[in-house]
Amino acid sequence: MFVDQQFFAGIQDTGEGALLTDKALIEAFSNAGSLHGAMVGQSGLDNQRVNRAWVVLNWKLEVLPGTRRPLACETYTVRTWARSYSRAFALRDFEAFDADGNLFARGTSKWSMVSRSDRTMIKLIPEIMECYGLEDRAAFPPDQDKFDRMRIQANPVREVLFPITKSMIDCNNHVHNSSYLDLVTEALPEGVDQRLFDHLEIAYRHEIMPGSTVRLGYVPLDGEGNAAKDAASASAHFVTIESAPEGESAPLLHATALMR
Repeated sequence: MFVDQQFFAGIQDTGEGALLTDKALIEAFSNAGSLHGAMVGQSGLDNQRVNRAWVVLNWKLEVLPGTRRPLACETYTVRTWARSYSRAFALRDFEAFDADGNLFARGTSKWSMVSRSDRTMIKLIPEIMECYGLEDRAAFPPDQDKFDRMRIQANPVREVLFPITKSMIDCNNHVHNSSYLDLVTEALPEGVDQRLFDHLEIAYRHEIMPGSTVRLGYVPLDGEGNAAKDAASASAHFVTIESAPEGESAPLLHATALMR
């Protein structure tokens, strides 16, 4: 089952050049997926009633070369579909089309279902998944379909301690997945922080709870994935989001993000 939903690019959804931001596109993807769930009897409220919730593990987004993001006050359409699943996670893909029907972006994502009360993983079974009408189609070609492991071994050149605000918390009582992009922006140095990236990946490891303070680390990368001299010479940008230091305890890694 393919689900299409039209979106309006509001002023708050745009950044440099009045173009649609990466965060707004991720939010549109997520909302289109939520619509699909509601259509098959698995809305957020439906899942709350049975003590379960979908949580995202990975996002991968690409804005296609030679295309233009929607401008403020333009409309665009997101198409989504559930692709496949195992006992532990499900894959959902996306395509985004401008008002003229031209494909300008694509994405893929990995999700798990958890218990709302104790956060334990719920095994995905046909009774949960088959209602989505799985489609044997991927948004990315096979050689680009995997998520980057993002095992970058380099010391951050910039670190920021950031207190989590109440406005970042969603109905699952943790930081909403797209709000991690706000944290990424806080970590990026001036001159890079307002950039719109054509390639973006986020890997979520541990949820961030209300009242937390996180430590954001930034590493500029060269074309080989090694630490670059500085942000100006970097081909890619890597951000870690981890718990703030407490005594001698090792920090907890919440998420990593890679942009280029």
